[in-house]
Amino acid sequence: MTHRQHDANRRNARRSTGPASNSGKANASRNALKHGLWGAPVLTSSEHTRWRDIRESFRDLTDDADIINSEIDDCATAQVLLERLMRLRHQTFGDGATPHSNDNVVQQLQRLVRHENRLIKHRDRLLHLLDVDEYLSFDPLSSFKTG
Repeated sequence: MTHRQHDANRRNARRSTGPASNSGKANASRNALKHGLWGAPVLTSSEHTRWRDIRESFRDLTDDADIINSEIDDCATAQVLLERLMRLRHQTFGDGATPHSNDNVVQQLQRLVRHENRLIKHRDRLLHLLDVDEYLSFDPLSSFKTG
């Protein structure tokens, strides 16, 4: 980088101070938040009950006393969030119905599916680590399918 480029960068940096108004700062603070799926999970009371049930079932499935509780907790959290996401997709788009009329809706569905896949991989890695692969046959949609 030349001396002139360096000076120009410094001058430009002085002007680039971020938002000045309170509303601009509030907007900027939410830049990374798109859907809340990957932040610290906030569970409803029913989801917390479900989380405890899943955590206990993981503990029942594993014989290893050396298993770290946080890994079991992470796995239960991933399962609850996966169920939430799948329930949201199911409620929004129905049983496998693919909307073709609105490109925005199709993009939203594709994003939901990407997040589902990411959660499934995360959960499955933890299950493999916990050596409870038999839980992989669990159908997370079973808890909210209507008969």
